[in-house]
Amino acid sequence: MEENEEKKIEMEKKEETKETIKKGKTPVKKVTATSKNKEERTEKPKKEETKSEEKLKQSKTEKKIEKEVKQEVNNDDLTFKKVSINGNGKKKIDEMQNKGKKNHGVAKAILILVMIFIAAYCVFFVRNLIILNSIANKVQDYENISGYSYTTIGKNDGEVVETKIQFYKNNNVERFDYQRDELNLIFWYDSNTNEKIVSSPASRKATISNAEDFEVVHLPIESSLQSKETIAYMSLISLIYSDQYNSKDCYVIDIGNNNKTWIDKETGLVVKRESDIGTTEYTDINLDYQGEVYKPDLTGYEIQYDASVEQ
Repeated sequence: MEENEEKKIEMEKKEETKETIKKGKTPVKKVTATSKNKEERTEKPKKEETKSEEKLKQSKTEKKIEKEVKQEVNNDDLTFKKVSINGNGKKKIDEMQNKGKKNHGVAKAILILVMIFIAAYCVFFVRNLIILNSIANKVQDYENISGYSYTTIGKNDGEVVETKIQFYKNNNVERFDYQRDELNLIFWYDSNTNEKIVSSPASRKATISNAEDFEVVHLPIESSLQSKETIAYMSLISLIYSDQYNSKDCYVIDIGNNNKTWIDKETGLVVKRESDIGTTEYTDINLDYQGEVYKPDLTGYEIQYDASVEQ
């Protein structure tokens, strides 16, 4: 009977222990009153050791947790720095890329403008070359003209008095009458005899000399259009545009510094010149002059002969 009771008590303890374990509690031994003091004495050091171990474990756990937390904080700070660095780097890269794109766009725009300028200048040069060559070709047709006449009227800037010159040429004889205010001079020349006469009707004086190649009467042409080199040069530096002068359609050749020349489109001859000095007009141009080029009448003149003239 006693054995059965002990087994029963033991079974009950086991059941209680299982229930306690299931509930997550620490099983408590039931002791008799007589052995209670002994157990208390033996359990106190155990409890103190357990508390000490628990504190140690807790301390280790706390240190471990603190270490892990610090590590995580450091990792987070490092990650933040990396993100910040990566963000700044990306920002700088983006800025450099944008700057590169802007620079590329500016360079491209400049290149386009340069190409447009070069193309426009080429068109400008070719146009000028065509115009000046057409003028030069017209002038070449006058090389064999035997007779012509024209008048120039010049006026210097700031002056009221005009200078008028009448030019005549017929074959080997030429003459021009110079008049400025009260001054009147006549130049006459025969290229066959080389005889040259300069007379002043106002003073009734004259000089006769022997001169070779003294031809001074020429058609009013633009001298810079006499060769291909000068034509090319003029094409580079000139601004050429159309204008009307004395009811004539003209090309204006502007080389800057107020140096302009009006050229008749039909004849290729100069009809006006303008410069810093003044303005000269070419009028009454006759390309088929057949009249006589009169030799000055020196009757009553005081004549001076040059040493080259045989008397």
